[in-house]
Amino acid sequence: MRRYFSIAGVLAALALLAVGCDSNDESGPTDAERFVGSWTAIAISDSNGDQSAEFAAIVSSLIVAMEEGDNPAFSLKVDYTEDSGRDDLTLAGTYAVDDGPRTLTLTIASGASLPFTYSFEDDSRAVLTTAAALVNPIFNPTTPYEGTVRVTIQKQ
Repeated sequence: MRRYFSIAGVLAALALLAVGCDSNDESGPTDAERFVGSWTAIAISDSNGDQSAEFAAIVSSLIVAMEEGDNPAFSLKVDYTEDSGRDDLTLAGTYAVDDGPRTLTLTIASGASLPFTYSFEDDSRAVLTTAAALVNPIFNPTTPYEGTVRVTIQKQ
């Protein structure tokens, strides 16, 4: 009988240890933490295919800097080429990441929001996807994007 209680005690202790070890506890960063830093656009496509060459013809660089905090902030800078005839663009505001549905929402200081879905290809590369109607007024492409736009960004 004593041996039975000893084995039961050991099993109970192991059960308590197993409960204390959460198998869902991920030691890696959250998606919001992964977005913190400076990112540059390296590719863009729409429903018609790769638009990177057309984008590069008018944009020297597109950089998004994302800061963490109680009210996470971002700054998006589009440096247009000299011969594009466009003024450089800077947008600032806050952002929110929801890693359940994998959405990133940029809210510009004026109150307008840009919702993206996202996926991480690795720790330094992500793909942001949204409707063309939302990005055309911002990027001002020579030929408007159609359908769904995918922007691949890389951490600097």
